[in-house]
Amino acid sequence: PAVYDRLARVLGAYYALCSDLWQGAGVDLASYNAREMAYDVEAMRRALGYDKIGVIGVGFGSHVALTLLKESPESIERAALILIQGPDQMLTLPADVQQQLVRLDGRVKADPALTQQMPDFLGTVATVLDRLSTAPVGVTIEDPLDGSPIDVTVGQLDLQYATAITLAGTEQRSLPARYAEMALGDYTWLAEAALTWRRNLGGSLMPAVAQCASNASTERLAQIDEEMETALLGNAINGVWFDTCSSIGEVVLDDEFREAVNSDVPVLLVSGNMDALTPDGNGEAVLAGLSNGQHLIIDGASHELIDEALPQLAPVLIEFMLGDTTADFSGADLAVPFVLEPVRVQTVAEVTGWLGEFYNNRDLSGAP
Repeated sequence: PAVYDRLARVLGAYYALCSDLWQGAGVDLASYNAREMAYDVEAMRRALGYDKIGVIGVGFGSHVALTLLKESPESIERAALILIQGPDQMLTLPADVQQQLVRLDGRVKADPALTQQMPDFLGTVATVLDRLSTAPVGVTIEDPLDGSPIDVTVGQLDLQYATAITLAGTEQRSLPARYAEMALGDYTWLAEAALTWRRNLGGSLMPAVAQCASNASTERLAQIDEEMETALLGNAINGVWFDTCSSIGEVVLDDEFREAVNSDVPVLLVSGNMDALTPDGNGEAVLAGLSNGQHLIIDGASHELIDEALPQLAPVLIEFMLGDTTADFSGADLAVPFVLEPVRVQTVAEVTGWLGEFYNNRDLSGAP
């Protein structure tokens, strides 16, 4: 099963290899951070001859845009920021992820059919996590690369990570059904998810360098350490990338970079209330420093908000970017359908009155 220290060591070695490669080619890794990216935008504004520009930033783009707002406020006419990552919000708070679990539990309880099938979603999550903490499970699944059987062992960290990432996006609507399956001993979904993300560890060096540069304040790190002790998913949402920064060279921006943005530039913030990665709490915290800011929260939208809500959101963005910024945009009644996948599994006893015992392996070893 996944082990935090081993993952950090393997990923750190990978990034060290990438870092040596690019620095050996003469690339200055210190250039890849939100402050330098903001300077690039400002340089382009000057080169194009514009007095002021309008800015739209999504995700890490909102992080760069807020940096630009702090560094060159006179250059910004207005800004629309979606999926907010403020100056000190590169690491997600475990309590925000826990809150997202609670919100999903509320959606389950509001579904008449689903709440009968799963009356205690949060309790089921806790039970399955606890089971895997003491007894990792081996699962044989079909390798998506060639269709051959492949054995994958999953444990508590695998489930914490898979759940946290799923909570960020549209797929979270299937989580209650997946947990119903795991509660009955079927860990196929988890094994498939674990195999996918293990094979994709690493990737491009640039996002890792930029994240490590933004880093987190001492206060936020202490808050994360405290909250992860009581959150069901621990600190899984942040993965292990933070502990790989030393392998890259620890290009860390100063504490001033992570200070809150205070501005009177018109800014429209857009969040979804079902997003565990950039939760609506991020936007509320950033809004406190924006005297002409508004925060539009879209009901049912996740971190895949652009895919889920763009047909409704586009007219709002166009009006804000091209029209009167003093209109009330935060009151726009935007929502996307949030339909939970039904639980389709039942025990054999529930269906036939017979008792069925099944093995998750081919040689009928271990407990059924």
